[in-house]
Amino acid sequence: MDHNVRAFARNMFRLLVHRSDGQAYEDLFVAVMRLSDPEFESVRPYGNVGDRKNDGFNAKAGTYFQVYAPQEYVGSEKAALEKLETDLAGLVAFWNPIFPVKEFCFVLNDKYRSIGPPLRALMEQLKAKYGLSKASIFLAQHLEQATFKLKDDEIISIVGHVPDIDAGEFLFLSGFTYFMGAWMDFERTARRIVSRPGDRPFAGRWLIDRLMSEGLLDGETQLLIYRLNQIRNPLVHGDSEELPEKAEIDKLVAYTEALKAKEIAS
Repeated sequence: MDHNVRAFARNMFRLLVHRSDGQAYEDLFVAVMRLSDPEFESVRPYGNVGDRKNDGFNAKAGTYFQVYAPQEYVGSEKAALEKLETDLAGLVAFWNPIFPVKEFCFVLNDKYRSIGPPLRALMEQLKAKYGLSKASIFLAQHLEQATFKLKDDEIISIVGHVPDIDAGEFLFLSGFTYFMGAWMDFERTARRIVSRPGDRPFAGRWLIDRLMSEGLLDGETQLLIYRLNQIRNPLVHGDSEELPEKAEIDKLVAYTEALKAKEIAS
């Protein structure tokens, strides 16, 4: 891959991370690890006992992985703390007599938002409690780094076909990826906040109107999002190549983050 193609493949990977929750993110992680480490084994859940808190491991090294990928990590920190503690306890209880647990890695899809001190502090406490030689938190950025250490054909097997593009096409496709990722995050967040039991799925203009009616959107931002929606529709259907200005997409991202903060506070 040349620099443009490789950079676009990174954009494709980041979009994949943002779209992957729960089992989808675990499958993505396992696919990368199988290519990165020939000793890595995934664990198939068995009956009602599941995988015994082990989503994959290297038995020879004594390294175990557990994946946590909520739809939205922001606001789920307490659940992450609880999952880390209970999962590691269950993992050690079952697997340590079989293949000694020397290293533990908590795989978290933070969607590139990073994590706060409590999770890091708890990991250090658990490392000491269980006498581990290493205990770490494996974020989306780390999965990206592992992916782009792979061979070109292996990267393509993860992200899908990567078009052979020149510099101009790269700029367009990078902007398209940023815009689509930002819009998906906005719609998912807004829908989660304003939808009520019995509602049909809200999207586009109807979603914007609902946000406005509930006092979650000022007039200026409403006009911006209307404009972005008008650009988006023909763009995704191949009827236009017009992209918003980056500053406009940045404002959409900032508004989405503000919505998430309101959701957490409520």
